[in-house]
Amino acid sequence: MSYLYLTPNDKYDWWGVIRFVIPFVKQDPSKWFCSELIAAGLKHINKLPSTTKVHKLSPGALYVMLQSI
Repeated sequence: MSYLYLTPNDKYDWWGVIRFVIPFVKQDPSKWFCSELIAAGLKHINKLPSTTKVHKLSPGALYVMLQSI
């Protein structure tokens, strides 16, 4: 949980959602979408591999990964 407290002023990443359809949209490191923030927190506590690219992880892909934890 402490990881999530490090991002209190970050905004929702609307373009991040669109990035799944239009992949050339640039990532904004100060913005998050839901599954990206959850995945980053899980990666921070070593529940996801350190090589996981959370900004490219869709909600469905995160769900599949969580099934194996």
